[in-house]
Amino acid sequence: MDFLNESNIVMKYKEQGLLWGMKPNPYVVKIPEIISSGNTLDIGVGEGRNAIFLAKRGFEVTGIDCFAHILTSAHIFLDCSQIG
Repeated sequence: MDFLNESNIVMKYKEQGLLWGMKPNPYVVKIPEIISSGNTLDIGVGEGRNAIFLAKRGFEVTGIDCFAHILTSAHIFLDCSQIG
């Protein structure tokens, strides 16, 4: 599980930018088809792609992550997504 080491995570983000891409997880895409809105907790929010997807569809989203560098990337992604 060397990948989960914080220095490795930070290095990957510096190398690749958005590590998981901009598109939400296919399973998350199905949530608005089942539930129209609500409160959502995104544990391990990463860059925020899933949280932003849900927020744009009327969900109240709280995202948490244990790595500060990743949360900085999420804030930049959020600013670019024009919500917040």
